[in-house]
Amino acid sequence: PQGVINGVTELGTATALQAQKNVTTAYNDLKNVPHTTQMTGVDLSGKILQPGVYKFDAAAGMNTAASILTLEGAGIYIFQVGSALTIAGNTEIRVINGAQASCIFWQV
Repeated sequence: PQGVINGVTELGTATALQAQKNVTTAYNDLKNVPHTTQMTGVDLSGKILQPGVYKFDAAAGMNTAASILTLEGAGIYIFQVGSALTIAGNTEIRVINGAQASCIFWQV
């Protein structure tokens, strides 16, 4: 369906160009962080992970419906995904024991 825009659009403006530059920089910065754990081929469903940089050379996902990915502990979580990110229905990502949603980054 078509969306509705409430407010001002910034198409081709200096603000829009700067925003695009910032997004590209953030994406590349996340992509270039050295990974701590190679996760290619691992389903995230039911996993409990500590802070770190998790790399998937190809697709990543939570492929089991109604499953939970638990992120446990304070720190930064970076997920580097080489292609698609697939999340099955009714899944959850839980943050516990000091983990914060604001410290989770997905580079896809």
